[in-house]
Amino acid sequence: MKNILLHLQHSAGSDRARENAIALATSLEAHLTCMYVTPNSAFVAAGPFGGIFAIDDIMDALEKRATDVKGKVEADLANEAIGWDYDRRVGDPVATLAYHSSISDLLITGRDEAKDDDLQTPMARLGSLLHRVHCPIFIPGDDGAVIDPNGTAIIAWDGSVESANAVRACLPVLKTASKVKVVRIEEDKDQFPDTRVMEYLSRHGIHAELIVEPFTEKWVDEVLVLHAQTSHPSFIVSGAYSHRRLSEFLFGGTTRSLLRKCPVGLFLAH
Repeated sequence: MKNILLHLQHSAGSDRARENAIALATSLEAHLTCMYVTPNSAFVAAGPFGGIFAIDDIMDALEKRATDVKGKVEADLANEAIGWDYDRRVGDPVATLAYHSSISDLLITGRDEAKDDDLQTPMARLGSLLHRVHCPIFIPGDDGAVIDPNGTAIIAWDGSVESANAVRACLPVLKTASKVKVVRIEEDKDQFPDTRVMEYLSRHGIHAELIVEPFTEKWVDEVLVLHAQTSHPSFIVSGAYSHRRLSEFLFGGTTRSLLRKCPVGLFLAH
């Protein structure tokens, strides 16, 4: 991972996302591109008779927000030993990020609701990004801690193509972890545990611990969160599971739950 794209937002969690991006870029010796996208829709307002027009006060406020965000980025990165650049764009945030992430190894964003977003809820925005972005996406954890790339990593493994893609795409950050735990939930207690991922990781120099959890009434996301609370990992790597319906991106229960809330940093890929 040598090219990291950070989605800057004018939101409460923007500072946390920026701190996590700096930590990852430093550990991976990666270049960090900080991108702030102002939605086209934010510049206009609807008139009483259906007309659409721009309001100077709105434009001034949006420019001030962009200037404030840029100032924080410059202050945070002034003394960091990483390569970085700031990129200001105007357009559809999801489409813009998807386009620029096509040549990135990782996209970092948050689950907070931005004040200048294009009326999308955080879940809708994350859903659209996961559908259109083909590199892994990292979302900071709810506990407020900055990711420690040298800490413990948990891999949510179910043998699916999505989880395999997540493991392959996140190999660089998994290699920095001091300990890797593979959590597998077996529905058939007589089934021999799937060890393919263990063999794969071993060939890449990662000696992981396999934890097989029996299938119970608990949801998979509850088991993962429980492991996060008891083993105190630095991050979780998981596949993103989804299907489309009427142009909406709807996630499986595990992905949807982790998107809404996860105590530690979350890497997702599909």
